[in-house]
Amino acid sequence: MLIPKDVQHHFIHGPDKPANLRGKPKRKLKQTLQTDNLNNAEHRKLPIIYFWQELIAKARAAEQGVILDLEAEVEKSQADFRKMGSGDIARQALAEKYFTADRPPTFGKGQDIDPGPMETDDEKRN
Repeated sequence: MLIPKDVQHHFIHGPDKPANLRGKPKRKLKQTLQTDNLNNAEHRKLPIIYFWQELIAKARAAEQGVILDLEAEVEKSQADFRKMGSGDIARQALAEKYFTADRPPTFGKGQDIDPGPMETDDEKRN
């Protein structure tokens, strides 16, 4: 997902990146979905993209003077994911946390996305 130019300075490459990138703003966010199954990937991406949209919104709020700790937000979400077992159940729980009736995910130009029924890896094997 591309990071809008107005907030790129809030997303900085860390010390684990090559020397030429360290400390410089990121242009995009990316994460592996850890699956070869396209259907599973389509469903797994939704909570991740929505979380990134939240981070971008919070970065924009910071531009307006609201004090936020984006690193803490990312770390908390990752810790929650690990505590829940890092699998399909964790993905579903986080998706339910971010996707609510009053706050559906939007992508692009305000287009609502219906994730439809989700099929877990366990269901796929059976």
